[in-house]
Amino acid sequence: MKDINGQSITFEPDSGVAVLSLFYTGNEMLAHPIQVAMQKIAKRFQKNEMVHLYSLTVDPERDTPQQMQAYRAEWGNYSRWKFLIADNRKQITHIARTELLLDVVYNEHGTPPITHSSAIVLLDSKRRIRGYYDALLKEDVDRLVDEITLLLTEEFRNISVSRE
Repeated sequence: MKDINGQSITFEPDSGVAVLSLFYTGNEMLAHPIQVAMQKIAKRFQKNEMVHLYSLTVDPERDTPQQMQAYRAEWGNYSRWKFLIADNRKQITHIARTELLLDVVYNEHGTPPITHSSAIVLLDSKRRIRGYYDALLKEDVDRLVDEITLLLTEEFRNISVSRE
Protein backbone atom coordinates (compact mmCIF):
# COMPACT_ATOMS: atom_id res chain seq x y z
CA MET A 1 0.00 0.00 0.00
CA LYS A 2 1.23 3.49 -0.82
CA ASP A 3 0.34 7.03 0.06
CA ILE A 4 -0.58 9.48 -2.70
CA ASN A 5 3.07 10.47 -3.08
CA GLY A 6 4.10 6.88 -3.81
CA GLN A 7 5.69 6.14 -0.43
CA SER A 8 5.09 2.63 0.93
CA ILE A 9 3.07 2.56 4.13
CA THR A 10 2.99 -0.32 6.58
CA PHE A 11 1.19 -0.61 9.87
CA GLU A 12 4.11 -1.93 11.86
CA PRO A 13 4.22 -1.44 15.64
CA ASP A 14 5.77 1.86 16.68
CA SER A 15 5.37 4.37 19.51
CA GLY A 16 2.21 6.00 18.16
CA VAL A 17 -1.46 5.37 17.71
CA ALA A 18 -3.16 5.03 14.34
CA VAL A 19 -6.64 6.13 13.28
CA LEU A 20 -7.86 4.56 10.04
CA SER A 21 -10.94 5.00 7.86
CA LEU A 22 -12.18 3.66 4.53
CA PHE A 23 -13.70 5.86 1.83
CA TYR A 24 -13.80 6.53 -1.90
CA THR A 25 -14.35 9.77 -3.76
CA GLY A 26 -17.15 8.30 -5.91
CA ASN A 27 -19.49 8.20 -2.91
CA GLU A 28 -19.28 11.72 -1.53
CA MET A 29 -22.42 11.23 0.58
CA LEU A 30 -20.47 8.80 2.76
CA ALA A 31 -16.93 10.07 2.13
CA HIS A 32 -17.69 13.62 3.23
CA PRO A 33 -18.87 12.84 6.80
CA ILE A 34 -16.03 10.34 7.24
CA GLN A 35 -13.47 12.95 6.20
CA VAL A 36 -15.13 15.60 8.40
CA ALA A 37 -14.62 13.26 11.36
CA MET A 38 -11.02 12.54 10.35
CA GLN A 39 -10.36 16.27 9.90
CA LYS A 40 -11.68 16.93 13.42
CA ILE A 41 -9.20 14.39 14.78
CA ALA A 42 -6.38 15.78 12.60
CA LYS A 43 -7.02 19.32 13.90
CA ARG A 44 -7.29 18.19 17.51
CA PHE A 45 -4.01 16.22 17.44
CA GLN A 46 -2.06 18.12 14.77
CA LYS A 47 0.79 18.92 17.16
CA ASN A 48 1.00 15.42 18.60
CA GLU A 49 3.57 13.36 16.71
CA MET A 50 2.23 10.12 18.20
CA VAL A 51 -1.11 10.31 16.36
CA HIS A 52 -1.21 9.14 12.72
CA LEU A 53 -4.30 9.18 10.54
CA TYR A 54 -4.91 7.08 7.45
CA SER A 55 -7.73 7.32 4.92
CA LEU A 56 -7.71 4.30 2.61
CA THR A 57 -9.63 4.46 -0.65
CA VAL A 58 -11.55 1.30 -1.49
CA ASP A 59 -11.62 2.26 -5.18
CA PRO A 60 -8.00 2.15 -6.41
CA GLU A 61 -9.05 2.01 -10.08
CA ARG A 62 -10.81 5.39 -10.06
CA ASP A 63 -9.09 7.14 -7.15
CA THR A 64 -5.76 7.80 -8.85
CA PRO A 65 -2.84 9.44 -7.00
CA GLN A 66 -3.46 12.70 -8.89
CA GLN A 67 -7.16 12.70 -8.05
CA MET A 68 -6.39 11.82 -4.44
CA GLN A 69 -3.89 14.69 -4.13
CA ALA A 70 -6.56 17.15 -5.22
CA TYR A 71 -9.08 15.53 -2.88
CA ARG A 72 -6.62 15.61 0.04
CA ALA A 73 -6.01 19.33 -0.55
CA GLU A 74 -9.69 19.97 0.23
CA TRP A 75 -9.19 18.65 3.76
CA GLY A 76 -6.14 20.62 4.87
CA ASN A 77 -2.44 19.97 5.06
CA TYR A 78 -1.90 17.71 8.06
CA SER A 79 1.48 16.02 7.88
CA ARG A 80 0.40 12.92 9.80
CA TRP A 81 -2.85 12.35 7.86
CA LYS A 82 -2.04 10.10 4.92
CA PHE A 83 -4.39 9.23 2.07
CA LEU A 84 -3.64 5.68 0.94
CA ILE A 85 -4.13 3.67 -2.24
CA ALA A 86 -3.76 -0.10 -2.30
CA ASP A 87 -2.55 -1.97 -5.37
CA ASN A 88 -5.91 -3.61 -6.06
CA ARG A 89 -9.30 -4.55 -4.61
CA LYS A 90 -7.99 -7.90 -3.38
CA GLN A 91 -5.40 -6.14 -1.20
CA ILE A 92 -8.04 -3.73 0.11
CA THR A 93 -10.41 -6.57 0.93
CA HIS A 94 -7.61 -8.39 2.75
CA ILE A 95 -6.65 -5.32 4.79
CA ALA A 96 -10.27 -4.46 5.60
CA ARG A 97 -11.42 -7.96 6.51
CA THR A 98 -8.28 -9.53 7.98
CA GLU A 99 -6.48 -6.64 9.65
CA LEU A 100 -9.34 -4.26 10.49
CA LEU A 101 -12.28 -6.69 10.72
CA LEU A 102 -14.37 -4.44 8.44
CA ASP A 103 -16.30 -5.42 5.36
CA VAL A 104 -15.99 -4.07 1.84
CA VAL A 105 -18.40 -5.29 -0.84
CA TYR A 106 -17.84 -4.72 -4.55
CA ASN A 107 -20.92 -4.92 -6.81
CA GLU A 108 -20.42 -3.11 -10.11
CA HIS A 109 -24.16 -3.31 -10.84
CA GLY A 110 -25.19 -2.01 -7.43
CA THR A 111 -25.97 1.46 -6.27
CA PRO A 112 -23.49 2.32 -4.91
CA PRO A 113 -21.04 -0.03 -6.64
CA ILE A 114 -18.89 -0.28 -3.50
CA THR A 115 -20.24 -0.64 0.01
CA HIS A 116 -18.00 -0.19 3.03
CA SER A 117 -18.17 0.55 6.71
CA SER A 118 -18.39 4.10 8.05
CA ALA A 119 -16.36 2.98 11.07
CA ILE A 120 -13.13 4.65 12.07
CA VAL A 121 -10.69 2.20 13.65
CA LEU A 122 -8.37 3.09 16.52
CA LEU A 123 -5.13 1.07 16.69
CA ASP A 124 -2.60 1.18 19.50
CA SER A 125 1.19 1.24 19.09
CA LYS A 126 1.28 -2.55 18.75
CA ARG A 127 -1.41 -2.20 16.03
CA ARG A 128 -4.08 -3.93 18.07
CA ILE A 129 -7.64 -2.74 17.45
CA ARG A 130 -8.75 -0.64 20.41
CA GLY A 131 -12.15 0.42 19.12
CA TYR A 132 -14.57 1.18 16.31
CA TYR A 133 -16.32 4.55 16.04
CA ASP A 134 -19.05 5.43 13.57
CA ALA A 135 -18.00 8.55 11.66
CA LEU A 136 -21.67 9.36 11.07
CA LEU A 137 -22.38 9.76 14.80
CA LYS A 138 -21.06 12.88 16.53
CA GLU A 139 -21.10 11.07 19.89
CA ASP A 140 -18.84 8.33 18.51
CA VAL A 141 -16.39 10.84 17.03
CA ASP A 142 -16.29 12.75 20.33
CA ARG A 143 -15.72 9.46 22.17
CA LEU A 144 -12.91 8.61 19.73
CA VAL A 145 -11.15 11.90 20.52
CA ASP A 146 -11.43 11.12 24.24
CA GLU A 147 -10.17 7.56 23.76
CA ILE A 148 -7.20 8.72 21.67
CA THR A 149 -6.25 10.96 24.59
CA LEU A 150 -6.57 8.04 27.04
CA LEU A 151 -4.58 5.76 24.74
CA LEU A 152 -1.82 8.37 24.45
CA THR A 153 -1.62 8.49 28.25
CA GLU A 154 -1.31 4.69 28.29
CA GLU A 155 1.39 4.81 25.60
CA PHE A 156 3.35 7.45 27.56
CA ARG A 157 3.18 5.22 30.64
CA ASN A 158 4.45 2.25 28.64
CA ILE A 159 7.33 4.30 27.28
CA SER A 160 8.22 5.54 30.80
CA VAL A 161 8.12 2.03 32.29
CA SER A 162 10.27 0.57 29.52
CA ARG A 163 12.97 3.23 30.10
CA GLU A 164 13.26 2.47 33.84
